[in-house]
Amino acid sequence: MTETLTLSKTAGIKLTYADALELISWEDLAKLLLSTKELTLMHDTIKTFMNRKHRVNQGVLNAVLVKAVITAKRVHGEHQTINEAYLRLTFESFVLDENKKIIINTAEQAINKLTKDIEMLRSMRKNKKDNSPDWVKQYVDELPGYEIDARYAHDPKRANNPPWLNDYLDELDNQEDEL
Repeated sequence: MTETLTLSKTAGIKLTYADALELISWEDLAKLLLSTKELTLMHDTIKTFMNRKHRVNQGVLNAVLVKAVITAKRVHGEHQTINEAYLRLTFESFVLDENKKIIINTAEQAINKLTKDIEMLRSMRKNKKDNSPDWVKQYVDELPGYEIDARYAHDPKRANNPPWLNDYLDELDNQEDEL
């Protein structure tokens, strides 16, 4: 992937994403990815993991950190903390093959893998089958046509009702008046 980041329009400094991954410290990357509260909770865990001897360069480790944080937030929720075991498993699945051999050696390879993973998730989201019952699909299809009944704009109890509901309530009121 040869896309570049322009750091300064006046200085004309351009970096590839791989160069940026290699140059940024894990601390600065974590500050970009995590809230202050999350960073406080996970700093020591991330520091311990990043200081281990992994036999890969800093850019690859930074890509593992990006993958771990994004995956944890996507799968487990926005404010999910990650532990060292989660980082290790992410490292193993991202960098190693089935035989535990390193297959991601450079930041360029790591960027390509991250990009491929993101594209796969996007295509899965597009092709996701809707397993909703028919009545839910019908309801969702009708939502864009949902209108506020102008006849009852002055009545706060009925102003936000759809017209069909107000018609039904009027019919009930008329039946009560006849009794």
